[in-house]
Amino acid sequence: MTYFLLFLLMLFSTVLYIKIATKFNIVDVPNERSSHSEVTIRGLGMVFILSSIFYFIYSDFQYPFFMLGLVLAGTISFIDDIYTISSKTRILVQIASVCFLLFELGVFDEHFLWVGFLLVLGVGIINGFNFMDGINGLTGSYGLITVLTLIYINMYLIEFVDNDFLVFVGASLLIFLAYNFRKRAKGFSGDVGSIGIGLLIIFFVFRLIIVSDNYRYIFLIFIYGLDTISTILIRLYDKENIFVAHRRHFYQLLTNEVGLGHLKIALFYAVVQALLNCWIIYYPTLDVLFLIPYLTVFVLILYCRLRIEKTFQVSVK
Repeated sequence: MTYFLLFLLMLFSTVLYIKIATKFNIVDVPNERSSHSEVTIRGLGMVFILSSIFYFIYSDFQYPFFMLGLVLAGTISFIDDIYTISSKTRILVQIASVCFLLFELGVFDEHFLWVGFLLVLGVGIINGFNFMDGINGLTGSYGLITVLTLIYINMYLIEFVDNDFLVFVGASLLIFLAYNFRKRAKGFSGDVGSIGIGLLIIFFVFRLIIVSDNYRYIFLIFIYGLDTISTILIRLYDKENIFVAHRRHFYQLLTNEVGLGHLKIALFYAVVQALLNCWIIYYPTLDVLFLIPYLTVFVLILYCRLRIEKTFQVSVK
């Protein structure tokens, strides 16, 4: 009953936000780099942040430092969805948020080089989630598959976090998908949503790795990582400025060049990651055999994207 009431509260908050965003014209206007063509409500991903705040209150204020960082990043990202904020301000806030996350995890007791590595990795991952938030259904479906996998691991393999937290975030993803997993989406997550869900997932994954002392769980976000890193490396190889906006992510190539629908691509990403997650659950150690499915997917996706780019002569647009 408690879950149901909180679900209704999150749903009511989302409906209320849609009305407010409509009134105050908080919308996403497509440009030449967009993979959509219609004006759509922006910032709907605030439901991820709200679900975390509701959990924070419900749980008698669990994980306070992480929550502080999440709210800080979410607030700045939401402001950036409405008014443009400098990249320096955004990155400083993201660094501070990841520092709060690492402090919550007790990582600052470790060697400073390890802390520095995790800080860079954390900021990179949340920006990767931001880069990947470009078509209907992708952020929500990929996030939901990841959270559902984490719930299974938490319940049946190793308890690493309060399961209620995962359930709250999963519920918020379902609500978001109800408005976003459509041919014509009612709303987009915005930076508040992509940065927010990115922070939440790395908190869960980092905590799982620390509690289990098993680094294979970083592969729970393999597909997003593969798309983001391969895109950066290919653009560097082509001597492009990686800080200039582009349309060379694999999902963008599938959408803009191949012409596949948003929801098909979103399901493709989610299903492939789900299958790889099953392998993570089935195979217990990080060794050469464990890596075979990931190397196979890496080769196939890299081959496909290079063929698409060659066929359509893709460059910075």
